[in-house]
Amino acid sequence: MSDRLIMFTTRERPIRIGAVSYLNSKPLIEDLAVLASDAELILDFPSRLADDLSAGDLDVALIPSAKFCEMRTTKLSQMHVSRLMAQCSA
Repeated sequence: MSDRLIMFTTRERPIRIGAVSYLNSKPLIEDLAVLASDAELILDFPSRLADDLSAGDLDVALIPSAKFCEMRTTKLSQMHVSRLMAQCSA
């Protein structure tokens, strides 16, 4: 576990976080500058965030669940992909 923390704190570039600037996402990103001061926050439209996440231009992003179901080749952890794909097919 500590090895993972070291990987995040010694990154060559900041973690790129994508979010929308809509009111419903505000509670999720409000204190992000304090909680993840080394992260880069990118605000954009949901569809663009999904495209950027799929292309590897973002490390993590708030994207529409329907768009995630379309993304079959993203670099997400296998556990999360399996769980979310099961929800998409239900």
